[in-house]
Amino acid sequence: MGFTAVARQLVGGGVTGGTLTTAPLPGFSSSPQSEVASTPPLPGLPQGVSPLTPAQLALLPHDNAGPHLVRTIWVLIGISLLFLLLRLYAKFFRHRGLWWDDHILIGAWLCIATESALLTYATTLGYGKHIYDVPFDIPTIEKTILAISIGGTLSITAAIWSKTSFALTLLRLTDGWIKKFIWFCIITTNIGMGLSALFVWIQCKPIQKAWHPFMEGTCWPPEVIVKYNIFSAGECCPQQLPRKAGSYQSNG
Repeated sequence: MGFTAVARQLVGGGVTGGTLTTAPLPGFSSSPQSEVASTPPLPGLPQGVSPLTPAQLALLPHDNAGPHLVRTIWVLIGISLLFLLLRLYAKFFRHRGLWWDDHILIGAWLCIATESALLTYATTLGYGKHIYDVPFDIPTIEKTILAISIGGTLSITAAIWSKTSFALTLLRLTDGWIKKFIWFCIITTNIGMGLSALFVWIQCKPIQKAWHPFMEGTCWPPEVIVKYNIFSAGECCPQQLPRKAGSYQSNG
């Protein structure tokens, strides 16, 4: 989602003539326009901002977090798949069929694996590099934003379904007020986090501006979604359920 915000900042005044621009770095003065390769300005972008000079660019970091991101997510995907397969093996070994919690958990894993594939694709477009190292190509930027937006939606869906799967498992072990509390967590988590997934797609008008940041239109201020995501991530506390359920069983 940060890439989307950066792209919108570029529209607001950080790109001239297809080149990323910024305020002069300490110790450097703005390069005269005559020193900069003359290129036609992009439609709707501001004029009169000098691009970074080669000397300024040389002072900036040029590392690429993309390969590290790809290695990390696929290692974690492999570990999660191992645990999922062990769970399914234990079910079949004990001649137990799959229940709703198993099916939902499998769906959650498929969502997070698909999200990882989309992030891997995004790194081939420049995701993971510093913004000044990414060529300013509007179709590439739009593809990157769309990929990580779909990936973000799938990531939230995976989180919702994995929490719901765990809660459904606990429903089979509890009764009384504990079961009612679990249902409360299931409902509020699905609504609260579901809205986080939805807001990505309805934050702009027209809707297409969410992944076409350079088209005409308006979007919510970025802090609106950031603050709501912080709220929705903590509005339910399923991590407390094992302790409550365990206490209930020991006292029962």
